Amino acid sequence: MTKKRDSRAELRGLIAKLDEACKADVAKHKKPVGRSARLREAEAQVKAAKPRDQRLVWKEME
Repeated sequence: MTKKRDSRAELRGLIAKLDEACKADVAKHKKPVGRSARLREAEAQVKAAKPRDQRLVWKEME
């Protein structure tokens, strides 16, 4: 009876190690960022950017 319990504990340990390895592998292969996430990020960057001086914009156009 104790042999079964020991093997079960061993199996649990091995399964836990395998689960950690799988989670690490999934974390490495993340999906590319979606369109809506890119838009949200771009909006945040625009809001964080300082407003440009209009006079400088006209000088750049000339």
